[in-house]
Amino acid sequence: MNEQIIEEMNKKIEEQVESVAEETVMWLVFSMGSERFAIPSTEVAEIIRDVSVYHLPFLPSYIDGVINRRGDPCTVINPLQLLDRPAAETNTEAAEGEENDEIPVVGSKKNAQKETVPLFLVLNREDDQICLRITDILFFHESRKTDVHMLVTENADNSFYSGTVEYNHTEIPVINAAAFELRLRNDLGSS
Repeated sequence: MNEQIIEEMNKKIEEQVESVAEETVMWLVFSMGSERFAIPSTEVAEIIRDVSVYHLPFLPSYIDGVINRRGDPCTVINPLQLLDRPAAETNTEAAEGEENDEIPVVGSKKNAQKETVPLFLVLNREDDQICLRITDILFFHESRKTDVHMLVTENADNSFYSGTVEYNHTEIPVINAAAFELRLRNDLGSS
């Protein structure tokens, strides 16, 4: 009797382990300059294209200004400045430098050339309106949780990277959206 109960418990545990291993995450893969980055799709509220950025004086250099999002101001962050990366190329220039045929690129030479327009990822935040200036949306990628390699650091909340996600044997850095909000709050003195 006890052996039978133990066997049933072990079966349930194995089923739970298998179901956890099969859980998936949907990623939005995008480019900033010539580099690829990923963010969980649940962290993105909206993608906005071709809106004016209103520059404001006396702000840190990584803040480009604000955009008008349905009548509300939305702070525009240029992540490349915080990540110590070179300035972003235009959408067309980034596409021309594309050499990896395994990773699809919207707007590459293989697809139609497109005009360079401002592109923003509005982050899914309860109390703040923050967006990241990006170069292009590349693709959505669904991966198993086992394909995600999270960084384990003392200051994980402050790191602009939370790990990497594997796609076609390539590691794509995952952006930590909360770190951008935290940096903005610290630099502007809000709580």
